[in-house]
Parts: sequence; structure tokens; C-alpha cells
Amino acid sequence: MPVVRTDSVFPPGAQSGKETELVISVADGAPIDALRFSNPGITAVLKEKNRFTVNIAADVKPGLYEAVASGSQGISNPRAFLVDPLPQSVLTKSGASAKDAIPLQIGAAFWGKITAATADYFKVPMRKDQRLVLRCDVESIDSRLRPVWEVINASGRSLQTATRDGLLDVTAPADGECLLRLHDLTYSGGPEHLYRLSITEGPYVDFALPPVLQAGGRRKVTLYGRILPGAKLSAMRGSDGRPLEALETEVDAPQHAPSGSDGLRAISAAGTEVFAHRLTTPSGISNPVFFALSPNEAIQETEPNNDAAHARTFTTPAVLSGQFYPKNDVDTWSFEAKKGDVWRVDVTSQRLGLRTNPHLLIQKDGKDITEAWGPETDPATRLFPAPLNDPSVRLEVKEDGVYTIFVRDLSGGIRVDPRAVYTLSVRKDAPDFSLLAFLQPPLETPTSTTLTPTAPILRAGGTLAIRVRVLRKDSFTGAIELEALNLPDGVTCVPTTILAGKSEGHVILSAKEGVAPFTGAIKIVGRATLATGTLERTAQPAGTQWMVPTINNGDVTPYLIKECVLGVLASESAPLAIAPMSEVPAEVVVGGKLEFTMQVTRRGEFREALKLKAAGALGVETLKDVDAEAKAQEVKVTLDTAALKLPAGHHSVYFTALTKGKFRGKDVTTTVYSTPFSFTVKAPEPAPR
Repeated sequence: MPVVRTDSVFPPGAQSGKETELVISVADGAPIDALRFSNPGITAVLKEKNRFTVNIAADVKPGLYEAVASGSQGISNPRAFLVDPLPQSVLTKSGASAKDAIPLQIGAAFWGKITAATADYFKVPMRKDQRLVLRCDVESIDSRLRPVWEVINASGRSLQTATRDGLLDVTAPADGECLLRLHDLTYSGGPEHLYRLSITEGPYVDFALPPVLQAGGRRKVTLYGRILPGAKLSAMRGSDGRPLEALETEVDAPQHAPSGSDGLRAISAAGTEVFAHRLTTPSGISNPVFFALSPNEAIQETEPNNDAAHARTFTTPAVLSGQFYPKNDVDTWSFEAKKGDVWRVDVTSQRLGLRTNPHLLIQKDGKDITEAWGPETDPATRLFPAPLNDPSVRLEVKEDGVYTIFVRDLSGGIRVDPRAVYTLSVRKDAPDFSLLAFLQPPLETPTSTTLTPTAPILRAGGTLAIRVRVLRKDSFTGAIELEALNLPDGVTCVPTTILAGKSEGHVILSAKEGVAPFTGAIKIVGRATLATGTLERTAQPAGTQWMVPTINNGDVTPYLIKECVLGVLASESAPLAIAPMSEVPAEVVVGGKLEFTMQVTRRGEFREALKLKAAGALGVETLKDVDAEAKAQEVKVTLDTAALKLPAGHHSVYFTALTKGKFRGKDVTTTVYSTPFSFTVKAPEPAPR
């Protein structure tokens, strides 16, 4: 089915409290007349085709937000929009050589695009011994650019280079101009190869220790970075080799991670409570540094601790923190355990947005007890790879004694980076789960290989399926009931279930005929019953940044999204809809048979016979396909609860059908999801005495 895809927004950011103009690039010429931002303080007015005037209120905090475009054909995938206090300028021309270098001002930010097979040159006036932090942001603003960002001399020789990090820490040897060159690693370019340059004498934070803070209250931390007022020189060096400063300060740790302006976007951070902190100084506001939240105060490692003889001791339960630094660093921790104790030992590092590969080894008296590294299988399949390289083990203590934990980064032999921090948790099992709601529609045919960034679009009289994946924690294997909340009038959601032991399910939204148009955030929640009570978790929205022609090549780039924005397209009816004739939940006694009718509504040129495949409730996937003839408006369905072994309780079943037809004059093959049918299986009445 047709989708609306936003390829780029330019510029993808602006200064706090200011007005700017931006141009949006939409695939296939889809008409766009509105922009919605994830912060209500950012508003947009259409000026002309695909060009908007954007106003940022003065109270909008610096941070990363999202823009969603909408028009007569629905809403688009979100694109990043960065707000900060620096004055902003758009580079309308490029300096294609050193002699044409574009002058840049200190204390400002600049937006530009790279043209294929070229480099952009810039010059910055500097005084002797003046220190500047020059940044080239690309990943955070949804850019395809892989920057090579250099300081060069008059003869064109590179004196200092930044690649993936996009950071240059420059001190002028004499008065004069600093010459800069920027190009793509493979000299690619185009509208999606955006960049943001910023040049400041303000603070930059490389990382913080500890990287995990006890939730709630002011906590002491040490920030490591550059141009930090009042800081002392540390013994550490950044990834560029420059000495880092250390600043002891305090940070307000929230009770729970807020859904605010900043946040980790890596899909591996799903399910991790993380919040951002920015250092405010007279010379400016720093970049965000991220902290994980914990119920306990963290114990910091002390060097040397590379072997069991120098292990840092602790008492359980505990939250520990450290660094995979310097090269080939191994950290050791030890604790006393009693026979019969059961502890969960896990590492959090990649989930903090870091490119680490942790390994965990536990010994007793010099003998290996257990070890772990990242799981070998991808828990999110090829469509949405979510590599979780953080290891976790369940330690069942067989005898009293001292147990030693060794933690290392398997990539630590080829990388030296003090930002490679970790937390180590030793705790009791705490069954739990988190959810990912992928805003990409499910692949429309079994042989589909193309994945297109899009957003949930619900047409009048139709249904929309949103795929939800569960990330189970510790020993939790139970069923999870899914539901969507904050829905507009005319849109409903019959709860569905992720079955016990399964990894995914679908939330299915249904719109009535005559529904009003809507663009807004909804919430997808999952509920599960544990021995300790009912847990409710809100799903983290996720999507993919770029169109992927062939998912088998492994080029999918999933990332976390701030809001689940739903678009209800009232002006266009769904061409095919399948729904139960009655919205009233049915009842059946355990072991009985339940008969109900599904209505088939064809509004367009989708006239094929259908095979309805059942999903949802336990065992219904084994049901024989239900045939609906080409002209059939109703189909009968029978559920044998005895054959399916359905227990007493509430259940729902939905159907999918692969079909072909014409839509907007084009041939379309798609999978249609029915509105779920809800029913209750009752325990038999006790026999009268």
C-alpha cells in the first residue's frame, strides 16, 4: 500500500527561541501541508510547497526532537530536529577548494550538505593559544554522511583528523586562520548527506563516571572532557589523544527516565532507563552525556584491579561501574556467596549507546565457574537487528566461598577509548520485560525484501497492524496482553496477546467509517501477571532510518523513536476490511465450540478470493485456513476450544489475508489484518450436589 516517506529535512535544527525556514524532501512527490514536532513548543506553518516557517519557543530546552510530515495521503516517518542555544546559519554555497574556503564564526553552528565527489573547505580566525572545539554532527540529525573532518595546512596536508566522532580539539599555534576540510569517507554526497558544524570555546563532555546513578536526588559525578571550567587535568586521554580534564560536580537524577528532548537512539538501548545531562557554564552548554538509572548507589572501580589478587570487594546485591580502559583492560570484582544463593550477574555497556563487546567470566579459587558474552542470535530478526552484546548469567552458588568476576571488552585490544564505560549488576532475579513497537508495517508479502521508512497510517473503515517485540528479562516467560491507549474517537483496539514464551505479537487498530482525521501520539502498553502482581510496560517506538532495497544484505538501520505518532486518513477508505459481525465478546465453556461470523467489506478493486489465516490465541495458527469466495460478504468460523486446548480466560483471535488489487491506479499486493474477535472461555459450572 502507498506510504509517505520523508527523506530529509533541511536544516534539521534551529536556535532556541528563534524562527527558521526549512525544506522537506518527500519521496514520490507526496503532498505535504503540515509538520508536527515531538515538542509542542515547536510549530510550523506552510509557506509554499514543501517549505515551512518554523518557530521555536524560548522555553524549548536544547535537545533532539522529531518532525513528522502530514498531508492528504497520510503521515510520514519522523526525522530528527536539533534545538540548541547557538546562533544558526545555513551554508548556501560550498568552498570547493582552499582558496574558496568559507569563513565561519566562533560560537555558532552551520548547516550544510556535501556534494558527491567533492570536499567543502572552511576557515576560522584564531588567536595564538586559543582552544576551540569543532564538531561535525551527522548521526544525530539523520544524515547518510560518513565524515572525514580535517585541519589542513596551506599545502593541503592533513594535520589533525576526525572521522566517526566528528570532533576536533584545536589549539592555535599562532595568530591566523585555521583551515578545515570536510568530505564523505567514500566521497558520496547528495540531499541526505547533511552536516552540522559547530565551533565553540565552550565545554565538551566525553564521558562521565559513574555512568549509572541511583534514581532520585542529587548525585556526585566526575565529568571528563574539554574546556570544563574549574576542572583539573586528568591522566586520561580522549580518542583523539588529547588530555582530558576532570570536573567533579553534582547531577539531579530523576526517579524515572523522562521522555524528554535528549535520548539514546541506538536500538540496543531499548529497555534501559537512561537520562541526559548537559553541563551549563558561562561559556555555553555542553553536549549531552547519558546516565543509566539504578535503585542502588554505584561502587566505582579502583585501579589496579587487573587480577584476582587486586579485585575490588563488594557485598551483594550491588551495582558496580568502571571503564574498559586502557588497552586490554581487565577489571576484577569479588564477593562472598553462600551455598544455595542465586544471583543474576549482568553487564550494561552497549545499552548505553557504546560500541563495546563485553565479556564476563566468574571464577572460584582460580577455576572457571561460568562465562558469557553477547547472544549469538539476533533477538529482533533480520528486519530489525538489535544486537545486544551485553552479557548476563544466572549464577547458582554450589558452595560457600569467594567468587571473582572478570569483565573485559573483547574489542579492547584494538581500541583505546576512555568512553568505553560499563555497569556491572549483581542482583536477585527480577522477572520483567520491555517492549519495542516497530512503526514499520509488517512486510506485505512473504517474499518482500524491501523495507521503507514510514509511519502508522490508518484509513477509514480499515485496520492497521503494529508489530510489537518483547525483550524478556531474567526468568519471565509469561503471556503479555497488548493494547493501544490515547486513541482518537472512532478508532478502537481490541487487546491481543503475545503468547507465553513467544517474542512478538501485533497491536491492531480499527477505524470506523466516517472517522475524523487525526495526527497525534498514541501509547502502546503491555500487561503481564507475575507472582508479585501485574506489570504494565509502555512500548518504545522504533523504526528504520533509510529505505532498504534488500533486507537480506543486512543494511537495516533501526533506531529508537520518541513518539508513536498515528495518522488517521479520513478522506480515503481502506479498500478491504475484515471484521467480526458483533463487537460484543462471546463466551464459551472450556472444551466447547464457538461459532462466529467475520464480515468482508470490499470498497475498491480487491476482488480476489481470500484465505484467512488465524493468529493470536494459543494454538489457533493450527486452524485450517478459512476460505472467503470472491463475492462473499460473510464467512463462518468455528473454534474448537478442546482441540486448541484453550484454558479458561479472555482470548482474542485475528486473521490475515494476502490479496492483490488496484489502489490509486496501481497494482498492489498486501496483507490485510482483521479486527480481532474477542471471546471468553469459562470454566464449567460445578455439578449440583
